[in-house]
Amino acid sequence: MNGPADLRNGILKHRTAFLRVFAENLFAYGLGRVPDYRDESQVRAIVARAAKHDDRFSEYVLGIVESPAFMKRAAPAAPGHKSTEQDKSTLKADAGSEGRAHGAIAAKPLQFARGAR
Repeated sequence: MNGPADLRNGILKHRTAFLRVFAENLFAYGLGRVPDYRDESQVRAIVARAAKHDDRFSEYVLGIVESPAFMKRAAPAAPGHKSTEQDKSTLKADAGSEGRAHGAIAAKPLQFARGAR
């Protein structure tokens, strides 16, 4: 890629994959853990929901906070809580067997040209 125009064209060319990965990363950020195969249907539902509302950023956020995984997530540790071996093993289990990490999420809303779908 040779600049912002090529990046934009690449995103538009692979829009479906971009939006799925975006939703997966935002889902990971919201849950504080790496999504795994059990979360795939929820991520697909979030993408479908946002698509019905012109891919608005707010629909991605609402889809995540209303998802069963978000509603059932563990509460964060209390201030002053010291990490235990149980906490560490839970974090390792959440990372999955691949131990993959998700990148940072862009702070700006998604903007696509009309008719570019």
